[in-house]
Amino acid sequence: LAQIFLVLKKKQFEKVQLSEMNF
Repeated sequence: LAQIFLVLKKKQFEKVQLSEMNF
């Protein structure tokens, strides 16, 4: 359960990083 949460958090972080790079 904790592993899935970490994976989701990682994906969210990557998404934020991509949006920051676009700006």
